[in-house]
Amino acid sequence: MEYNGIDMELAQGVMPDFGIADSVDVINIEVANNPVEPGFLNKVLDVLSPSKLMQKMNLSKEMLMQMGVAVAVGFLIGFLLKKYSKVVFVLVLLGFILFLLQHGGIFSITVHWAKIRELLNIQPIALSNETVLADYWDWVKHHLGLVVSFSVGCVAGLRLA
Repeated sequence: MEYNGIDMELAQGVMPDFGIADSVDVINIEVANNPVEPGFLNKVLDVLSPSKLMQKMNLSKEMLMQMGVAVAVGFLIGFLLKKYSKVVFVLVLLGFILFLLQHGGIFSITVHWAKIRELLNIQPIALSNETVLADYWDWVKHHLGLVVSFSVGCVAGLRLA
């Protein structure tokens, strides 16, 4: 039998000497006419495909992107918090000392929130509940996917640092 100008002796299982090997065992591969069923990995990848997950969880592409960013930011914050925990502790302690000094009347810190909102072009927020904590809790309930994504990222960052 000849293939591309090379005489190949497939019936005997002997290949011409190319300097690599003297003989090669011939392996006959028979392809079944039956269609191949997807394996376990293909089934898992199909179930975990982003389009199927978005349909099952009723998510939009924008929400999925926001959750991905929340995981990344949470990971970064958790990683940096673990790496630089001493610096964070000193900053929190410094803030607490400044609070105590202001509360004791030694000095006063004034923040002009109206000027900051004007500079950043932020509209004032009208509280719908009586306390800020209740408004924060409403925000957490409304954005539960983002909060969970951020928390998962933060825990992963703390673990890997």
